[in-house]
Amino acid sequence: MPKHLDRYPDIIVLRDVSWIAGICVLFNPIGSLIAGVLMDHFGRVTTMKLATFLCSLSWLVIASTNNIYCLYGAFIVFGISIGMTPTCVVYVAEICSDKRRCVLLSVFIIFYSTGVMFTYVITYFLHWRTSAWIFMTVSTAICLSLFLLHEPPQWFVKSWNREKAIRVFQITRQITEVDAEKEYEKAAENLHKYVHEKTSFKHIMNSWKPLVIAMVFQLLVQFSGCTMLVACSSSLFGKIKMSFDQDTMGLTYSLAIFISSFFSPFAALFGSRKKIVTISSSFIVGTLLVLMVSLHYELTLLMQICLYGYVFFNVVGTITVVESLPSEIFRLQVRGVMCGIIQAYSTVMQGIIIKVFPDYLAATSVTCVLVTFLVFSIFLVFFGIFILPETKGKTLEQIQEEYFDEKPPKLETEKCCYINP
Repeated sequence: MPKHLDRYPDIIVLRDVSWIAGICVLFNPIGSLIAGVLMDHFGRVTTMKLATFLCSLSWLVIASTNNIYCLYGAFIVFGISIGMTPTCVVYVAEICSDKRRCVLLSVFIIFYSTGVMFTYVITYFLHWRTSAWIFMTVSTAICLSLFLLHEPPQWFVKSWNREKAIRVFQITRQITEVDAEKEYEKAAENLHKYVHEKTSFKHIMNSWKPLVIAMVFQLLVQFSGCTMLVACSSSLFGKIKMSFDQDTMGLTYSLAIFISSFFSPFAALFGSRKKIVTISSSFIVGTLLVLMVSLHYELTLLMQICLYGYVFFNVVGTITVVESLPSEIFRLQVRGVMCGIIQAYSTVMQGIIIKVFPDYLAATSVTCVLVTFLVFSIFLVFFGIFILPETKGKTLEQIQEEYFDEKPPKLETEKCCYINP
């Protein structure tokens, strides 16, 4: 919402502003769960069309309404549509070849940070109704452009539509028809072992290994502090008592996130998933240690450098990987549902952390807060080394086979070799 209250209509008071913001965030997890189900039953592109249509509809109501209850309803719909964004990541993961997937998934953080900066600038300088009309126009254009897209090839392989699957393989992978047929045969051989039945609770429970990995990864990244620092930067900087304006620091902090996001694809191009997370989290540990030292000796300039370095390594490494990993580690049959669950879990956890963090900051010292970030960052280093699945350069089916499929015991196989005819 815009910064200046005098730009709001008479129907909105300060109490309504806080409720509107809370309702929007509250319905994000619901949108993620809905999107997860729709993705697996009606397709990725169809779900994205619905999400952008709901977004356009909500902005239309916001721009034209003079009723506070209509405004509440519009932001409920808007919250649901924003929660459906994991569909975009799943779609990109499925249309890309194994060589390009990690790089293109890393581009997602660029569009996200660009959208945040674009929204901040628009709402700061323009009237709230003008801002709403601009957002509605952009979301409508996106919705219309989605009619130019095909469902990912795996969707047609799943439905035994050979001709359509081969055609989409040719378009998305930019390969010849012969190579597209090979891709289809390979995908069909792997996928049809598992997708002959409808998605059920049993299939979801069988995906507990990647689910635990994704949830632990999300938890470590959240508690390493980047999300809390973004949401509560003014509170933290105020307690540090730096010599510069807190609002200016918060704005430049957001700008640092925007600039850092453009380095993510280069990191994905030259480094593996495990290497990116391990190196970035190691540098995060280093910046936190230096930050605590500079805080103790009141070295303001060094504190600023450490904070920006902390942002850079979070955005380029851990945040980019944690947002894209769920789209790679779940089997096709439950990929949509599980990505929706992970996104809902992430949103709920962010809300709880942001709500609790100011009280924790008020009850303790900044050093204790930084030590908390440091401990979880150290765990994140070991997670990247020993637990994180390596997905770069591997097909989605290979990832399942290497990390999550149950393999027959070697002892039984060896016994079979010694059975006399």
